[in-house]
Formats: sequence, C-alpha cells, structure tokens
Amino acid sequence: PSQGLSTDVGCTVSLYLSQHPLLEEAHSPALPALYIAIFLCLVRANIISGGTYQYHVDTLPSISSLGHLPIFWPEHTARELQNSRVRNAIGTRLSEWHEEYDLIMDAIASSSVDRNKSEKGEREMKFVDFEMWSWARSIICSRSFANTHDTESDVGGMCLIPFIDMLNHNSQTSGNCVWNIDELGLTLSLPLTVEGGDNNKEF
Repeated sequence: PSQGLSTDVGCTVSLYLSQHPLLEEAHSPALPALYIAIFLCLVRANIISGGTYQYHVDTLPSISSLGHLPIFWPEHTARELQNSRVRNAIGTRLSEWHEEYDLIMDAIASSSVDRNKSEKGEREMKFVDFEMWSWARSIICSRSFANTHDTESDVGGMCLIPFIDMLNHNSQTSGNCVWNIDELGLTLSLPLTVEGGDNNKEF
C-alpha cells in the first residue's frame, strides 16, 4: 500500500479522504487494496516508473488474458448467467470497484480545482480508465496476501509478493498467512490443509 500512497494520485486520495471523514470510514477496509491498485495502474499505464517493482508488474497477466473471468465478460454474455449467485456477485463487485474509481476521480477533480485556484500551473494529474482499474483490482483479489497477525508494522497488512503471488488464487484464504522480512530475506507461512499434519507450511 505504501507504494501507491506515495504517488501523486495516492497522496491526493489520502488528502481528499482526510477532508471527508465519512467517506474515509466507509472505504477504510478497502484502502490497502485501493492504494496497491493505484500503484499497479500507474505503472502498467507507464504513467510512473515501477522502480524495483517494474519487472514484477510487467509479468502480471494483461487485461486481454483475463477475458475468461466473468468480471470481464461483456453484458450480453453475463446475461446468460441470469439471476445466479455468480451474476449477483459480479454486480456487487463491479459496484464496489465503481465506487472506488469514482472516489479517485473525485479526488483528482477536487485537486485540479484547488490547483486552478492557486494558479501555480502544476501539470494535470493522469490516471487510467475503469477497465484498467478493474484489471488491477482483479489482480489484487486473486493474488494478494494479507498478514492478519501483523497490521501495525511496515511488513504487515496486505501486499503482493513478486512471483510467489502467482501461486495464490484465493486472497481470502491467504488472509491466514504470516510473513517476516529480515536480513535473511522473506519467510512466508501459508495456510495449507494437510491430513494429519500442520495446517501451515513455510516457503
């Protein structure tokens, strides 16, 4: 999340939320994912450099390669699901992502108004379209790890772990994982049901 928060867009969203406490409270549970998604979008769209994370972002699947996911199906195809649980889940998720995207665009618009008032002539802040936003959010939903045992330190909370994240396709299950970063590197313990054994295995 810190990578996204440190961008111009992330800072703008953070400031906007601080000025609207009710919005901040409503979006609070999703903020770690939101800031990671901001970073992914900006890097993938070549608006900013990914730095040491560039190679990782470049290896993530493209929007076109995710067309098999129901969330990216065209409306006429999604209608074939009728009133199923999958169709309802798609609608709920898209609605949540639209609210996040609208929040970001409102924050950018508000910042633009402030810049015009100050007459400093700062450059226009760029962001991506909703399709790219949906791509980033889908990456996070399927690949992110959440360390529920450590939400206070820099290594706690939610993150994408380069290359290991491709092994993860259920971010809700991975919420039970624990990681530690020290001079020896990264230790990640993941939930894994093993008959007659320990439920966690370490990489």
